[in-house]
Amino acid sequence: MKYKDILDYLDQKIDKLNFDGDININWDKKTRNIEIEMVFYAQNSENTKISDINGVESENEIISFADAILLYDGTKQLNVNQEDYLALLPFNGKKGWKLSEGEGFIDYLQTILDEGQSDLLDFLTDDTQSFFNLKWSNETYMQSIQRQKMRIGDNDSEIKYPKF
Repeated sequence: MKYKDILDYLDQKIDKLNFDGDININWDKKTRNIEIEMVFYAQNSENTKISDINGVESENEIISFADAILLYDGTKQLNVNQEDYLALLPFNGKKGWKLSEGEGFIDYLQTILDEGQSDLLDFLTDDTQSFFNLKWSNETYMQSIQRQKMRIGDNDSEIKYPKF
């Protein structure tokens, strides 16, 4: 399937992911960054008191947790606070991504979403867990890309950065 550009690709692929939370794609044309924000929701049925990273406490019945992945133009200087993101993933300027990179990302993103939702629920029900955060592994991400390269073979086309 041909995709118009990275944004079109992400819109179509993220729409098909199995996830009960929200995923927002934010494109900053000026900096050539694409932020993928994931918002997880979980039932806090025991009304456990939870503190966020800023120390704000909540006992809400539904809690939310947000994190983001930043796709950035690897040919430009990156000017963001790297601690604000779960992962920072470069694309190759106007050439964008190879299809195998996109497919590897989507495949690994589904794993992050599945494990994140499960870990969040465990955090709410297990008194021994004092904090929750998503876990990203560059090694697992690269393995996912390699699997996709083998699957795609010679048809590893480019998914271009959007024209504006």
